[in-house]
Amino acid sequence: MPVYFDNAATTKPCEAALAAADRVSRECYGNPSSLHSVGLAAEREIKAAADTISRLLRVHEYSLVFTSGGTEANNAAILSAAKAVRNRRGRLITTKAEHPSVAEAHKALEQRGFDVIYLNLSENGAVDADELSNAVNDDTLLVSIAHVNSETGVIQPIGDLVKIVKDKNPAALFHCDAVQSFGKLDINDFVRESGVDTAAFSSHKIHGLKGTGCLYVRRGEAFTPLIMGGGQQRRMRSGTEDTAGIVAFAAAAEEAFSKMQSNDKKVAEIKNIIINGISDIGLGIEINGGVISPYILNFSIPSVKSEVLLHALDAAGICVSAGTACSRKAKSSPTITAYGLPKWRAEGALRLSFSAANTAGEARFFLEKIGEILPRLAKTGGKFK
Repeated sequence: MPVYFDNAATTKPCEAALAAADRVSRECYGNPSSLHSVGLAAEREIKAAADTISRLLRVHEYSLVFTSGGTEANNAAILSAAKAVRNRRGRLITTKAEHPSVAEAHKALEQRGFDVIYLNLSENGAVDADELSNAVNDDTLLVSIAHVNSETGVIQPIGDLVKIVKDKNPAALFHCDAVQSFGKLDINDFVRESGVDTAAFSSHKIHGLKGTGCLYVRRGEAFTPLIMGGGQQRRMRSGTEDTAGIVAFAAAAEEAFSKMQSNDKKVAEIKNIIINGISDIGLGIEINGGVISPYILNFSIPSVKSEVLLHALDAAGICVSAGTACSRKAKSSPTITAYGLPKWRAEGALRLSFSAANTAGEARFFLEKIGEILPRLAKTGGKFK
């Protein structure tokens, strides 16, 4: 089996999630909207899953809308705010380093005439509080900023940023992409304490199954659905629910939250082994980002393109990424570019992302292989052979 350091892209499903999905698929296969006993059994499973996730987030279960994943959840929050404005006017604020599901939604709305402000970021990836405050005006509809950046792991102080926005315009909504922090960082009271109006979460980032996520919508907040039909989920997201995926999501979340402290400690130790090791290698390697999640490490090496190094590591049995898997066609990292860092750092940015399933031995194996690969790449002019 290869060494898998691409957990920010997706994680291996845990046994609890697989067992839950298998049980529900076999025993509770009915349509949750059906009124017979098999359908009602599926409905009960979904409600129990909603109870579990809402308990972990410490919010009301009616605040959660199950989606097909983080992308739909982000899209729904952003486009819902825009659909609520009949005259197609209003300002949206985001950063230059958001996940494609947020960035592309804003670009689409910009083409429809919305005023979109893309905030700059510091070299450490931080949002400038003054720039954010100056961008908020009376026409601001929505601000969307991720809690943890999916490429660099930079953590934003969302609670502080929400306060800045609400102080300037209490009616402005604040959406947070929390996909890379849910189940990984201690966010038990994050939703309530930060004051966000909406937040996106995903199952397959925490050892659940692909194709399931959820959107938190603050109770009492108007929400315009994107998907209409049979009126499922209180008419907030129509369509027959994926019972097995939702139940597996809850099982994975329960396990992730119960082991959060020990998992955080383990991945931090693995990450530190690699940081110390690449520091010993030298070669001008630069770590990208300031206040960073222990689950993500992003660094750049001079004169080595990330794609070349990625393929060389893959041949050695190590899976890493050159950035978010949802923007793999990009020749250089838009996030590192947004930080205002030199071109070589954007073109040579490599992302390692960890889970508690990784080991210190894998970290040392990575250092051994990259120590062999880099001199070879130097001899070939940075080309993979």
